Amino acid sequence: MQHPMKIERVERNGAIRLSVRIGSHEMFLDGSGIETFIEQLSFHRAAMKPKVAETVSKTHRYLIEVNPSWHADPHPTQDGLALLLRHTGYGWTGFFIQGDRLDALHGEFRRYLAETAVEPVLLAN
Repeated sequence: MQHPMKIERVERNGAIRLSVRIGSHEMFLDGSGIETFIEQLSFHRAAMKPKVAETVSKTHRYLIEVNPSWHADPHPTQDGLALLLRHTGYGWTGFFIQGDRLDALHGEFRRYLAETAVEPVLLAN
């Protein structure tokens, strides 16, 4: 049996909260509660099938963060980099990129920068 779900922002006790209602059950979440909820959802989603698509959809409208904050450190026990990107909606999201894949990623960045480099303009005397 499906229970209808409703999510909306509400003001409660002078603060903005998120009301999540499933059937007759309702909870109110503040910002940190939402972060915890999203994180828990992501753990469960990662274990479910079908898996998240391996490729980017050309038709999906992704929520894009402009100039995200980021943090990177070498992984303490494996050859690679632990990369965290901050999204204002999803929070900090972590990725491990193996050493051999770092070269491929670096190559993509170099290729993009080379293709978008501004050509010098020659001015007539």
